[in-house]
Amino acid sequence: RQMCIRDRNDPQLAKAHLYLSDIYIEMQMYDQALSSLKISQKICEKKYGPNSTQMAECYLNLGEILTAKQQLEVALEYLLKVEKIYEVQVQNSQIKSGVLYLNLGNVYRDQGDSQKALSYYQNCLLYTSP
Repeated sequence: RQMCIRDRNDPQLAKAHLYLSDIYIEMQMYDQALSSLKISQKICEKKYGPNSTQMAECYLNLGEILTAKQQLEVALEYLLKVEKIYEVQVQNSQIKSGVLYLNLGNVYRDQGDSQKALSYYQNCLLYTSP
């Protein structure tokens, strides 16, 4: 059975664009990732609000893209937004927190702040270890 997405604000469309941005990130196609991510963000913000877990997923990808593009200050802003959203919205999401802490560690490492990087990497291991 095939389903067609007819509504441009359909949450499934937002999810598809988010997943597409994941693939583009893996392929290091950051401009394409940003294009898909913008569509996902627009839908998620309208449907769920700026402090939703859905927006946090968009911000997380955006932080990863901006880190890869060495736009570290802006990347840090988005990743810290994710951290705030997770503190309020996500109680037991160890995997998501682990990815967040890994990305924050990467930003601080790239900025030359070894102490903060170490702290976030250690937190990452706490959330991702079996």
